[in-house]
Amino acid sequence: MSLMWWVIIHASLPLVIPLRIWLDTPNMTIPLFIALAVIGQIIGSRIRWETDKR
Repeated sequence: MSLMWWVIIHASLPLVIPLRIWLDTPNMTIPLFIALAVIGQIIGSRIRWETDKR
């Protein structure tokens, strides 16, 4: 893990947290959002891996 990776992963938090509060999103959706974030990371890494192979 690099510093740039850490910054990119956490850069959306200042937007996501107030948005969740403003939209009154229930706490039970947090695991769903975390799962979607992990799935996005996996898909992104596979796309990059395929691109780097070429």
